[in-house]
Amino acid sequence: MNTILFLGLTLAGIWAGRRAGWALSKGILYPSPLLVAMLVCIAWGLIVAYLLRIGIVQLEPHVVVRILGYGAGSYVSTLNFGLFRESTIPPADLARHKAITSVPFITFIVISLYLAFR
Repeated sequence: MNTILFLGLTLAGIWAGRRAGWALSKGILYPSPLLVAMLVCIAWGLIVAYLLRIGIVQLEPHVVVRILGYGAGSYVSTLNFGLFRESTIPPADLARHKAITSVPFITFIVISLYLAFR
């Protein structure tokens, strides 16, 4: 039963996380100063990793579903995934776009590894 609940919460988290990620990208990450954007990206990766860990510890899902959870977490941690076609981004903004794509994902991976072995 806990595995099914975890799976349902993961699917709901994907839906909510995608919406929140796109809203953050449009509203804060692209128009704000780079330092603010990077702090938000780090916080986002940390929050996604922490929420996933809470779900795993509390519900103790089957190992296959845990793996799916980590996959979902990595998908959600990439804030701007699918928001823009990279070919439409001006070359001057491409470095910022790549940072917004990779910083929360890397943070998610690092924090998830830390929490998994803690």
